[in-house]
Amino acid sequence: MLEDVVASFLESLTEREFDAPFMALLRAHGFQRIHFLHGQFEFGKDFIAQRDDPPTQFAFQTKAGDINLPQWSSSVRGQVEIMRTNTLAHPDFDAELPRVGVLVLTGRLTGGAPLEVQNFLAAIPSDDPRLDLWDRERLVELFTASPAAGLTGFSDGPFLELLGRIDNGSATESRIERFSERWIGTTEGVGWRAMLEAALLANRLRRADRLDLAAFTALCSLRAIWATIHGTEDRSNEEVARRGAAVGLFETYAAAVWELASDDLLTPRAIIQDDLGLMVTYPVQCARVLEVLGLYGLLNADLTDDIAAWLKRFMDCQPGAAHPLSDRWAVSLLPAIILVGRTDKEAVRSFVTEVLRWLGDRYDEDERGLAGPYADPDVEVAYFLGGSLEHVELRERRESYLAAVLLDLAAVLQDADLYDLAYNEIAAVDIRPFVTLPRDDVNQYLTAGHGVDVPVNTSPKYAEQYAEGDGWRMAAHHDDDVSRYYLGRLGYFWDHLTLSIVSRDRYWVAGLRRLLLKES
Repeated sequence: MLEDVVASFLESLTEREFDAPFMALLRAHGFQRIHFLHGQFEFGKDFIAQRDDPPTQFAFQTKAGDINLPQWSSSVRGQVEIMRTNTLAHPDFDAELPRVGVLVLTGRLTGGAPLEVQNFLAAIPSDDPRLDLWDRERLVELFTASPAAGLTGFSDGPFLELLGRIDNGSATESRIERFSERWIGTTEGVGWRAMLEAALLANRLRRADRLDLAAFTALCSLRAIWATIHGTEDRSNEEVARRGAAVGLFETYAAAVWELASDDLLTPRAIIQDDLGLMVTYPVQCARVLEVLGLYGLLNADLTDDIAAWLKRFMDCQPGAAHPLSDRWAVSLLPAIILVGRTDKEAVRSFVTEVLRWLGDRYDEDERGLAGPYADPDVEVAYFLGGSLEHVELRERRESYLAAVLLDLAAVLQDADLYDLAYNEIAAVDIRPFVTLPRDDVNQYLTAGHGVDVPVNTSPKYAEQYAEGDGWRMAAHHDDDVSRYYLGRLGYFWDHLTLSIVSRDRYWVAGLRRLLLKES
């Protein structure tokens, strides 16, 4: 069964989608000094790596899909020859070691290509660097056959069950997040096996047209890495590489979302389509766009301005972006608002004003408020629609996580007018903000419940006017102490923000300030 899953995974991969799992595969099988070189000056080498038994310098050229004879003759053969013989690559490339070039195919050689490659291999002089071929069958073996490094013994029933849910459309964000907790651990080798498993799940989600959940899965793998090494003073090259692989996996799927960000997506009809549940799914889809592209823009400096400009238009054109379905989606606003707020606070003020209007309407008169951050989807929908349905009985909620998010964002942005407006609007309908304030321990990475204790301040005292605050600081949890959390001490403020998207119930104001000031 697992071999079939891996084979199907390999068959469907794009070339760049393969980068993160291939890096994980090399690490899992004992390769070191791994570097990803794909680009204009790769000299035939997508990856280089070394292995010490005996000491050998490897170079890898990766290709997605099958390779036929015309493809081999016109381009691949030349790239392979350069990979095998050229020593230009990277300062870590040791030309004094014995060298091996490896052509890696997620598919197979087809048509006349096998015979031509056989002739090519036979013609290589015995004292020249050799060439190996890792095709789909070899990759399946590497991914699954080795208990010490592959997936065997790690990916069991729950993994296959989740794959089945993805295929039948019943996989949810909460289920993926809870499943991904098993990626947290310190057992030798688990980290790389977890990366392979995350890559398999994300690919399956992409094939099911759930790019948003594919990106979310990558963030879950990043969460697992930091939870595993929390508090470590001297991080190893292995840990740095794992973090890079997880971020690369997110970039792969976020880039795919960005490719879809055309002018057509700026009209509500493009998102709503003919969905019978459009009243519920529309604001959720908008929230997904805000969080994925907001994070991608904060991460990718080359695209920051373009993504910020597009998100500004998206927030202006899509009413659903300003209508979070529940407190669960409050954190979805953070990445996009911080990104756009770097250059256009007026656009952000207009958008947040619309969110405030929405929040006030949900807590005014006969409405029961919005569901909390831990609510099941059916409870979210019940609160969302309950005020208009007489037969739905719900407890009135005066507490609001979204209210705290809006107040804190106004403070972070140092927008006095916006802060005063937010405070007055929230007070006018008797909304009680609350904030989650995790301790600097492993629990900060985990969602509340099932034995996880995350402190919550149910009555944070905010300044009644911006002028009464201390600079931008309007509440006790507003400070500049970046040493408060482990990731802050390391300077990984973007990574810390991703924890908000995974957990849905927490964020760090000091970290948001650093991201706004481009200190990430």
